[in-house]
Amino acid sequence: MLQHPLARIEALMTGARWARTPSTVALIRSIAAAVRDEPVRGSIRISELSPQQAPRMPERIPQPA
Repeated sequence: MLQHPLARIEALMTGARWARTPSTVALIRSIAAAVRDEPVRGSIRISELSPQQAPRMPERIPQPA
């Protein structure tokens, strides 16, 4: 059941509020669109997301793998 964790991640990334619980596919599409629109979001880790953080994510220097 990924729906609830994805909904929390998506809300923290986009600030979106859904009228009812969206499908897993809708959540994944929303997260993908947020990363496409602002690529820096793709380098942010889940542990770095917090409810106090604004929907717009801070820029981060990519670290070598």
